[in-house]
Amino acid sequence: MTSTNNTSAFSPEREQQRVKIRQWGQGTWAEPCDAIFFHWKRFSLSKFKGRQELGTKPFWFRIVWVLALPVLLIYGWIRQGLDDAGLTKEPETKTTPGLISVSGSTSNPAPTSLIDTVKRAPRPLWMVFSHSRLAVVAAAKDESAPSVVWQTDEAASVRFHHAAQNSIEVTWPDRSRVFFYPTIEEREIITGFVRSTWNDPR
Repeated sequence: MTSTNNTSAFSPEREQQRVKIRQWGQGTWAEPCDAIFFHWKRFSLSKFKGRQELGTKPFWFRIVWVLALPVLLIYGWIRQGLDDAGLTKEPETKTTPGLISVSGSTSNPAPTSLIDTVKRAPRPLWMVFSHSRLAVVAAAKDESAPSVVWQTDEAASVRFHHAAQNSIEVTWPDRSRVFFYPTIEEREIITGFVRSTWNDPR
């Protein structure tokens, strides 16, 4: 069964491109697929051994970070004093669309290659997914097939949490894990895909 979601918030041109990429996925993988616009903003690597979140930033950002360290240290001392005096409160933590949370280690090349290839890839990018596969692709300007930036391997499992902010999860047997956080509109597409293929997951 093919996804039948008809409530896309994309512009007509982008929706046409989405349909073309979805059709490419279905033809390539021979199973129901859908696609969303992939506008990643940053990686969260707090639980990824062997790499730091700083590594996802460009070189100039690292220089600015080093130069800003003295200011941050002073701020930390002041903030600690305010916390001790009970004058501050914990900020609310929110996940924002475009976040990619990666946990695991560099011993598994799959999540590492996701980080590196997506960072280097020109935008715009799309994500095409089925119940068993997921790929990040760059759409072609002509009628040719999109170019694959990154895709899951045979060991990966794709899971959907379409009612949650972390709507798509990719896991590996070694417990490496990637969460993608799409926009509300993109989550609606994911929900439509899950519902329309509920009895036909493959």
